[in-house]
Parts: sequence; structure tokens; C-alpha cells
Amino acid sequence: MGLARKILGNTVSQVAGRFLTAFLAVVVVKILTVYLGQSGYGQYATIYEFLAFFGAFADFGIFTIAVREMSRTKKNEEVIFANTLTLRTMFTATAMLAAAGVAFLIPQYQGTVIPLGVAIAALSTFFVILSGTLSAALQIRLRMEMAAIGLVIGKVLTVLAIVFLTQNLFPDSPQKSFYYLIWAGSLGAGVTFLITLFVTRRIFPVAFRFDIPVIRSLLIESAPFAIALALNTLYVRMDILLLSLLLPPSIDGKCLHEFCSDTEVGMYAVGARILEILLMVPIYFMNSVLPSLTRSIEEKSKNLLGLLQKSFLFLFAVGLPSGILLFLLARETAALISTASFLSAPGVPGSDTALQILSGMIPLAFCSIFFGFLLIASGKQKILIWINLLAVLFNIVIDFWAIPHYGFVGAAGATVLSEGVMLSLMILFTIRVVKFVPQRGYMMKIFFSAVIAGGVSWLIHSFVIGTASFLILLIVTTVFFALYFALLWKLQIITPALLHVLRKKTGASEMKDELL
Repeated sequence: MGLARKILGNTVSQVAGRFLTAFLAVVVVKILTVYLGQSGYGQYATIYEFLAFFGAFADFGIFTIAVREMSRTKKNEEVIFANTLTLRTMFTATAMLAAAGVAFLIPQYQGTVIPLGVAIAALSTFFVILSGTLSAALQIRLRMEMAAIGLVIGKVLTVLAIVFLTQNLFPDSPQKSFYYLIWAGSLGAGVTFLITLFVTRRIFPVAFRFDIPVIRSLLIESAPFAIALALNTLYVRMDILLLSLLLPPSIDGKCLHEFCSDTEVGMYAVGARILEILLMVPIYFMNSVLPSLTRSIEEKSKNLLGLLQKSFLFLFAVGLPSGILLFLLARETAALISTASFLSAPGVPGSDTALQILSGMIPLAFCSIFFGFLLIASGKQKILIWINLLAVLFNIVIDFWAIPHYGFVGAAGATVLSEGVMLSLMILFTIRVVKFVPQRGYMMKIFFSAVIAGGVSWLIHSFVIGTASFLILLIVTTVFFALYFALLWKLQIITPALLHVLRKKTGASEMKDELL
């Protein structure tokens, strides 16, 4: 199978698996927002956002660096993988224990379900990170469909457990079932880990090794990226963490203040969940491109520029329309995955408000993820530290002012502004270090197509308001993408030659030449 189809197939399998699990995650959000309400769902979301921050330290950037190093030479890939597995297991166990301990020490969380919830959910995060570690081998072999299968099966089990708990065991007792709901997530993550371990061992040796020279090299290479990743995670998760720390909690599920931490987190988390799902697309795509990109940079390939241009334009062509469409359908999307109590009312913002604001982040994030991976492939991950540090500081300053005055609306606005700052810095450093500038002509054609499709879809949306949310989503999305792809075809962004390349079965070298 050719390189282009391998990369595309690997990306599609990851995205398909992620979207299946994302669909199941949306089902979970729907069930829990109805079952737990704003306050309860806010506490549930806080637990996982808190753990995500510690998960960044557990990752330590080793996965991405390991994929890059394993891509450079085949003879050392098994040794690198075994040492990577050892490091990430040690780091993950330490980070999860630290997370559980710290949660019990934070004054704002005392007397709530959050500390014990964090301790239980830490097991889920442990299994998720180890599953991701095993998938490094599958990534190198471009066999991520195997990991996707395990991910889907694990998520299905989680959904079934949550349905059983909420509909059969504790239909009217959300407080009694809260910790069992957290255990349901750990069950699904554990099954995913076992499946991923089984399929990985069939195509790649799985073992623990502790070779000091290899360990030292991985730590030295990953340390700058680890700091950047921790900063980036802090930046991405900052809003929910600060909402939970800067605002007072509800009393017995009732908010007695203008803004309460659990209810604001509940409103914001619905929108943030959709954003998190969409941002998996550029991450998975760039993870698939990373091995080829690393080799092209190492070999100073003449096809490097073509690979960069095609990769960037793909992400731009997906990210921009996704942001526009989400802005148009924010209310319908929020209604579909939550309840009426989470939606905005006259003068009262809701989860759909958060979605509309956060939709502006999507095209910015798609592009900044591309530039971040380009710096990593070029061995310039130290630059990411300064970029992420500046973005974090900017976000903290804005959040400390905006959250007490505007609640989650201020937090969402701060996120979009911070992403703009990050992308600007990414572009500035990348142009100087890697000498890459995207093709403006193609970008303008994509921008024109997305805006025209968005304008027509907005008119249609205004005519179908009052219809069921699902039908509005179906009608507007169909019209948008039909018009968008027709314009891309007309402007020759999508061409018969490109479609032929993606369908054609040729050798890897021939395919690479045709694609680039």
C-alpha cells in the first residue's frame, strides 16, 4: 500500500475510532447531564479535568519523541519502545498517586465528591496512558485501527455500565451512584488497555527495559517537550480548573451566588467536550504524518515542502469549516447532548453560548497543532516551552480578571484570545526556524469556500428554526458540506488527480511522488 494511502488510512482509522468513541462520549454526556444536573455534572467534569493536568506530567512528552526516534531507524525501535514503556509506566503511576494526594489537600474541594472521585478516576487515567504508550508501536506500523477497536469496545462497556447504574440500580439517587459512575470509566479503560496489549503483542515485541543510555537520551530529548506539553495542558484545562477554584461552590446543588463553580463548570464542560473531540482530528492526523515528516527532514528530502503544504492545507480545510459550522449549530448541538437547563435563555448564557465562543478556537488550534508538530519533527521542541509559557501566562491573567466578572463566558473568551496568541507565536517561530510559509492562494480559496457555504447555511438555518434539533443539524450540515466541497472542486482544491492518488494502489515511493 502506498505512503499516501497508509497515512490517510491510519488517520481515518484513528479518527473513525475516535468519532465512534466520541459519539459514545456524547451519549455519556447526555445521560449524565440529565441524571446529575448542572452541579453534579460540573463536579464530574472537574474530576477528569484535574486528572488531565497530572496526566500531562505522566506523559512527559515521551510518546511523541519515541515515535519520532523510532521513525529514524528500524534497528533500535524495539529497544526504544521497551524503554519508553518502562518510563511511562513509572511516570504515570507516580503522577496518579500525586493527583489523588493533592486533591485531598485543596481547600476548595473539601467536603465535596471531588477528592475521592479523583482517586478512583486515577485508575482510568493510568490505563488510558498505558494504552496510548502501547499504541506507539501501532503508530509506527501504521496499524492504529487495532488501537481504535480496543478504544471503542472499552467505551461501549463504560456506556453500558453507566446506563445500568442510572436506569436500573440508582434511577433516583444521583448522589449514591456518583462514585460508581467513576468506576464505570475505570472499567472501560481497563478493558481497552487489555485489548491494546493483546493486539500490540501480535505485531510488536512488548517488554520492559531500563537501558540507562536510552533512558537518558529519551529524557533529554523529551524534557523540553514535556515542559511545553504540561504548559499546553495547563493552558487548555486552565478554564475549568480556575472556574472550580476561583468561584464558590453550590450549596446542596443550589447556586446562591451570581456564579458558582460547579454550575459554571457544568455549563462550560458541555462545550469543552465537543471542542476536545474535534481537536482529536489534527492531533491524530499529525501523529500519522510525524514518522514521514521526521524522515523527510532527516534526509532533507526534496518532497518535504510538498508534504508540509499538503498537511497544512488539509488541516486548514477541515478546521475552518468545522469552526463555522459549530458556530451556526451551537444551540442545536448543545441541546442534543445535554438538557434544556443547560441552554441559554434571554440574558442568561448557557452551554450553547460557550460553544459559539469556543468555535472561534477551532481553526486557530488546527493550525497551531500543525506548527507544533513541525517544530517537534525538526528537533526544535525547546521553542514550544516559550510559546506555551507565554500563552499560559496570558490565559491566567485574562482568566483571573474575566472569571469572577463573567463566569464561564469570560473563561471561553480568554481561551480563544490565548489560542490566537499561541498561533501567532507558532507562525513567527516556525517561519524563522523551519522556513515554511503556507500557500496563501490555496488558503484564500478555502476561506472563500467556507464563508460562502457558511452564509448559505445561515440563511437555511433561519428558515428551519423550530424544527427538531437533530433535523436542523442534519439539514444544515448536509447543505454546508455539499456546497463547501462543490466550491473546493470548482476552485480545484479537490481535483480528480488527488482522488486518483488516494484510490490508487502503487508502491510507496511512486505514491509519495504523486502526492507531493
